[in-house]
Amino acid sequence: MTTEHQFLARVTSCQLAEREEALIASLHDGRVLVDRSAYGLARQLRNAGIRAEEVCVPDWREGPIAPGAGQKIRLFHCLRCWEQGREPPTDAEIDGLAE
Repeated sequence: MTTEHQFLARVTSCQLAEREEALIASLHDGRVLVDRSAYGLARQLRNAGIRAEEVCVPDWREGPIAPGAGQKIRLFHCLRCWEQGREPPTDAEIDGLAE
């Protein structure tokens, strides 16, 4: 059973920001995860045991630290796919769709 305090602590366990074309996730335990793609960062988050509902993303009004809408959608889509036992499309597969 999860108490409200535990839930709040987990929800804020990951802050996502975008700096210099890299996505950065700062975890509650001090670890920092960095990747140039939302898929790559999502995989690192999954490997760290972070679920989609535990990721806190800055709002666009917070300025240039906020990732773009496409990056946020991609990251959450990947995490939710894995949580449901499905494999999300890779970056190469997504790029192939755009051609």
